[in-house]
Amino acid sequence: MNLALLDLQMPQKNGIQVVEETRAYLAEVQKQHENILILEPEYVFLTAFSTKALVAHLKKLKVKKCFEKPVSTQCMLDLINSSHNIST
Repeated sequence: MNLALLDLQMPQKNGIQVVEETRAYLAEVQKQHENILILEPEYVFLTAFSTKALVAHLKKLKVKKCFEKPVSTQCMLDLINSSHNIST
């Protein structure tokens, strides 16, 4: 399982832009290599703030999860374990 952990606000672009650009790139790669299955990562966002509009937009993008900072280490470990279907 691929997992992409993104912050909403980053220096060069925001996490939503990264998701959109990654999806476009992977779609292009898939067109070039039709006989190979290109897997998209599950996207998880971290943010210092969250609004209903943001959550709705992330759901529309089919983002796996959005956490408000600070996020505990245990929460991140649980996320990684669940993404790999590992039972604790």
